Amino acid sequence: MAEQDIPILETYAEALLQAARPELLDDLSDAARSLGRVLAEHPSLKRFLGEPALEVTAKHDLLRKVFEGRIPKLLMNLALLLVDKHRGGLWGGVLERYVAMVDEKRGIFEGRVTTAYVLEEDLKDRLHQSLESFTGKKLRMEYMTDPNLIGGVLFRAGDMMIDSTIRGYMKDLRWRLRQVRVESTRESAS
Repeated sequence: MAEQDIPILETYAEALLQAARPELLDDLSDAARSLGRVLAEHPSLKRFLGEPALEVTAKHDLLRKVFEGRIPKLLMNLALLLVDKHRGGLWGGVLERYVAMVDEKRGIFEGRVTTAYVLEEDLKDRLHQSLESFTGKKLRMEYMTDPNLIGGVLFRAGDMMIDSTIRGYMKDLRWRLRQVRVESTRESAS
């Protein structure tokens, strides 16, 4: 996404936020989040919607065929409007920005937990509660795995990072050991 597209994303996301009924903000945000994932998993759809050489009616037909009745009407209308304005390729970005705006409004922050292995649901719940308590913020968590961590947990939210992984401890230990000056036994004997 180009830098010049950011104000456009903001404008459409803000319009969507204003158009949504307050009691439906969470449901619409959940639908936008799910739809955003679908669009991210199918980059050819984004390219198709953003292709200026293709007819608008062909894009409308595809959108209706694939999404009508499966997504909220407001999100469908947004997609059609973006296509009409030759900005169909920005649909995913607008949805992402809308979700972020709703989260900001609700005081919810994105958090990411990375572990070496997949966590069981009860452990995820306890970790989630502990991290919310520690940060003092309501968190929407994303869980990832990275076998290179060996063990432990890496947590990120905004500009905060907590590294309690074995890899992190080893890196810290390596740095500390490099800071220690060891006198040689020859110098001590003189």
